[in-house]
Amino acid sequence: MTRQMMSAVVSFLVGSFFLLVAFGVEDTGDDPVGPGIVAIAFATAIMLLSIVLGTSSRRQSENGSSATFAPVSVFLAYAAAGLICTFGIRVLGYTPVIFLALAILLWSFGTRRMTLLAAISALASAGYYIFFIRMLGLHDPRDLLAMVL
Repeated sequence: MTRQMMSAVVSFLVGSFFLLVAFGVEDTGDDPVGPGIVAIAFATAIMLLSIVLGTSSRRQSENGSSATFAPVSVFLAYAAAGLICTFGIRVLGYTPVIFLALAILLWSFGTRRMTLLAAISALASAGYYIFFIRMLGLHDPRDLLAMVL
């Protein structure tokens, strides 16, 4: 098993664990969407990305290409993204935190073109904002940055 395939398997397992935890979030209000929807969407995205990673790893091994990153970098990227999401939300808000966390994850998965990395992160952040905040009407907590500005 290649290092990239191992990273895909670990990523899928981490995403599965996040999904299991997200479904365990109790609904304490009358919100029809539920409080765990953001975590469920994030975990599902991790699982889908790991499937894409595994597929590309299989294609690379068939073509004789080498892996573009080590499993350790993926683990460290997950840890950094988790820390940013956990502690950065109150300072920056959800949308910039999603941008930063996704940029770190994409970098660890081998995306080195900064324009592509920024475009994907920006589109995902905008998509989050449009879908969860505007369309579903979920509460985006007032962050410190918005309070200062």
